[in-house]
Amino acid sequence: MIALFLTTACDENESGSESPLIFTSIDIPEVYLISNNTRADIDETEIHEVDILITNDAGSEIKGLIQIILPEMGGDQLYSLALTQNILEESNLGAGFWIEHMDLNQPEANGRSNAESCIAQCHETFTDVSGKKIKGRGACKAHCWADTIRGVIIALK
Repeated sequence: MIALFLTTACDENESGSESPLIFTSIDIPEVYLISNNTRADIDETEIHEVDILITNDAGSEIKGLIQIILPEMGGDQLYSLALTQNILEESNLGAGFWIEHMDLNQPEANGRSNAESCIAQCHETFTDVSGKKIKGRGACKAHCWADTIRGVIIALK
């Protein structure tokens, strides 16, 4: 499997020194997850790390990262997703928060409303006139998923 790393990041703690951010794998609802049968056929993935900023209950801004792994060639579903631990801790959420709240009748809490329309826009923007993918579509979709996860976190706070 070949992976494309777009960014790396560090978090500056209160003492001013940099420490690496630690990722925690997030459980993805089945509707957004690539099936096991499809996984076996995927040769390459793209790894995107997108900044996330949340405000905790005390009003402080907390900066972290979302790591989104997508199939290189096609598919709008997620291969894997991880959040930095500081975001989970500040939000009082565990790795299963997205699945646990899928049954809520809140589009923000299950992510249905944002992801589909945003990804459709990525396809429109990053497809040439002959129907071929244009560079940047994967990053666009990764930002859609990052916005979706941020919306889920905010809805659950």
